[in-house]
Amino acid sequence: MTREKRLAFVAILLAGLLLTWSVNQLYVLTAAHHPHVTSKNAVQSDPRKLEADVAFLRRWTAQHSKNFSRATGDVQAALGALSAILGEPARTAVAVAPAKQVPPTAESLWLADDEPRIMFALHTANNAKYQLKLKGQLETWARDIPRGRVLAIGPRCKRHECGEGPEKRLWHPSHCDEMWLGCKTMTYLRKARAHAAEWDFDWVFGMNEDQYIVKPILMKALAQFDPKKPIAVAHLGCGVHWKHHPLGKKGLPRPDGYGRDAVTCQAVHEQGGFCGGTGIAWSRGAIEQLFDRDINTTWLRNNFMQADPTLACMAYDSNITLLHKRWGGLIADSLPAKIVPDVGVYHVVGEGQFVYDWMHDLHDQLNGSSEKPT
Repeated sequence: MTREKRLAFVAILLAGLLLTWSVNQLYVLTAAHHPHVTSKNAVQSDPRKLEADVAFLRRWTAQHSKNFSRATGDVQAALGALSAILGEPARTAVAVAPAKQVPPTAESLWLADDEPRIMFALHTANNAKYQLKLKGQLETWARDIPRGRVLAIGPRCKRHECGEGPEKRLWHPSHCDEMWLGCKTMTYLRKARAHAAEWDFDWVFGMNEDQYIVKPILMKALAQFDPKKPIAVAHLGCGVHWKHHPLGKKGLPRPDGYGRDAVTCQAVHEQGGFCGGTGIAWSRGAIEQLFDRDINTTWLRNNFMQADPTLACMAYDSNITLLHKRWGGLIADSLPAKIVPDVGVYHVVGEGQFVYDWMHDLHDQLNGSSEKPT
């Protein structure tokens, strides 16, 4: 064996030992400081302890991630050198995840007139009705917006149940169940926080597939707020218990259409939360403040809880200021579509085909043509 081959094998061995040591240290430290995480009864542990464990693992992984990256890189480099010596194509001995789409950069996201800079994010379902609504958005108001600025989050993909491959799918899979709306919403907010530096956005506008955005009006409305401050701007007031409502405090009876007092969190019971039908604008400052601390995920555990009160509880708990703004907030439920001055967000109510047709009709009126496929 030549000297070069011996050196290559030694490099592989050392890199492998470093990677094995790092993984072993993670397990040892976890077992020492948080023994119930590695036990068979972990699922029966106190949820608060498990949340503390998750925070611990995240901190440890962040501190030692360079070791993993360095070890993997050393293995790859050593294998490449050995392959070159042997005259064979390079092979990898490390399990590598399938190639992911490269996240968009600030240079690819923003147009010259994008001020303020808004990312559009929504939760969607693996369902033909909702996909048709999303398709309507992408063919109309979002058509000329770089695709990387429209972040659609769907459920987890199990085997082949997500239909078409990722190159044709309109949304990104998550780890969330289909009906867990709060989980999907938190997924896109986490993605925004993780890529904040490279995306360089001012706002993340959270929405649904049935909303038509008039971008110039929305941008003008958001320009009056400071995105560096931890604020969330939306139509507010939903979820107030009747006894905390101004009329309820006066002893007046609850109106028939007021709805039941849902159990959420005390702040929403007393002050009200988001009414997300017209969208929620999260400032960059709010997203940073939300995730740069340990989040109380109590409200995420109820799978059947709507996303709006879940998010409002988290925002209150994170000391994010909620500001009231309706963006115009027009509800549209009939054709032909009607243009209303100063409305930045149209909430289109109906089945998939109706919403799709309505968006194209309004877009044709506003822009001349939406190039609707035949």
